[in-house]
Amino acid sequence: MTLTLSNDQYRSLVRLVLLGGWMANAFKDEMLPGSDDAEQTLLARAPAFGSDDVVVYDVKGKKWGPNRVFGEELNKLIDDYNIDTMYDELAHGLAHRDLIAKLGEERAQAMSDEEFGEAERPIMEKYEEEFDEYGIERLKVDAGAAGGGG
Repeated sequence: MTLTLSNDQYRSLVRLVLLGGWMANAFKDEMLPGSDDAEQTLLARAPAFGSDDVVVYDVKGKKWGPNRVFGEELNKLIDDYNIDTMYDELAHGLAHRDLIAKLGEERAQAMSDEEFGEAERPIMEKYEEEFDEYGIERLKVDAGAAGGGG
């Protein structure tokens, strides 16, 4: 297969492949099969695309990877994603918990997904506003509460 890319398209593809590889493999004991081979094949083409300023070959490790500056750019994107995901998941989980506590398990189970989502939305929005304003600064865990650990 032949794939024709401009230098900018190649760089965008490298960025996406490295970010996707990180997401797929970051917390796994074993890498997603074939992901490293595909990544190395793509990165090895950097000189042909005039992109050897963002990709370097580690002779000792015998692997291609992002250079320091490009790696930092990718890490910034990953950090932003992780923070956004944490706040979103936390707001959703807390809103879900609060709505079930308000309605009771039986009543919540009787609702359709759409009804539950509609009832959950304003609670989630309050948590989102809290996190936008204060981050986790005012978040506390009540160790004495049921299921609160301790």
